[in-house]
Amino acid sequence: MPDEYYPLAEQEFKEAVDQYNEENAIDVSRYKAPTDHVYIEEHAIDLYVGRRVRLESNKYFPDTGFRSSRITKITRKVNLPSQVDLEISDATSTGAMTTINDNITAVENYVREAMSGSFPDLIRSWDNTLPTDNNVFSARRVLKESLSRLRPDAAQGKITFAKGLDIGVYSSLVSGGTFRTDEQGNTYIEADNIFIRKKATIQETQVNRVTHISGEYIVSSASFAHLFRVEEFESYYRCYADDGEIDSENDFIVGDMAICRAVDRTEALKPRYYWRKVVGVGDNYVDLSKTDADTGSDIPVAGDALIQLGWAAPRSPGDRTPSSSPPSPSMPPASSCCKVSTPTPCKGKISSVRGSTRPPPGLSSKSSATLPSVSPNKTPIWSTTQ
Repeated sequence: MPDEYYPLAEQEFKEAVDQYNEENAIDVSRYKAPTDHVYIEEHAIDLYVGRRVRLESNKYFPDTGFRSSRITKITRKVNLPSQVDLEISDATSTGAMTTINDNITAVENYVREAMSGSFPDLIRSWDNTLPTDNNVFSARRVLKESLSRLRPDAAQGKITFAKGLDIGVYSSLVSGGTFRTDEQGNTYIEADNIFIRKKATIQETQVNRVTHISGEYIVSSASFAHLFRVEEFESYYRCYADDGEIDSENDFIVGDMAICRAVDRTEALKPRYYWRKVVGVGDNYVDLSKTDADTGSDIPVAGDALIQLGWAAPRSPGDRTPSSSPPSPSMPPASSCCKVSTPTPCKGKISSVRGSTRPPPGLSSKSSATLPSVSPNKTPIWSTTQ
């Protein structure tokens, strides 16, 4: 560059700086002065920060004799609020809004310069431009391309979760749910309830269940889980398993010993117990002897669980007796009794029908129970509904 250009460039730069300073220069001088509280009170003058005031002084402003400016600071006395000290200036302190405005201006300048240069291409929501490393998505295109975490959304294509999917606050066996793969690559689902509307094809099913036994668990040849009703006759009680409208299965035979051990929760947890001989059977009932029973046996009632435990004669299909003519309630000799087990109160005990070598205690042809006077007619005295 020729040397003669340097003085011309310097002169041009100086003129530009002087013009800028003349247009943007601010007098940063601050003028402080107290006020006359009597004058302020008499004229009810309201002084506040930002109010325009006129400063008159031939000494400080020889050209015009005055200057228009603003109040930038006020200091009042607590005991005399009308007496204040004012600070007046054209230069205000840089506050938060000024700083924000300056930053916005800087960003606008940067964007303006970037747009005039090599700013990346913008892919809008309707564009078919392929994304590359040199272009960017618009805000609407981003909402269109990605799934939202803050609002309901729908995926238009297949999504693969490489590490699984948790639902809610998942904690194994406690809360939430999960759908994932285990270490062997098998899929694993854990949830509280699963409802399948049409069809489920299952190769193998494993059911985990928590159960509780309080008392005895008896493995027996016959049982009635819940007596539907009980009818009393002259020498026996007829116990029905159901109302006769369903096709039930009765495995009791004549000569069986039927036991019931439970707690009557309607009478302050009163224990209930009886062990009686089966003297008649039907499709859905058994007849229990009044006399061939263990000492202290209670009367059967609806709701009892009846279980076969021991027998007074060999069990065979030919031992069934028509219900219209029940056999004699007398007990056969002890030598003809088969093996039975004597139930004993025990938490979680399992009893078998083939246990000890002696007959049930208290069973004899002479034993009898003390019963109230009842009519021999077939009148139900206890009943319930299912």
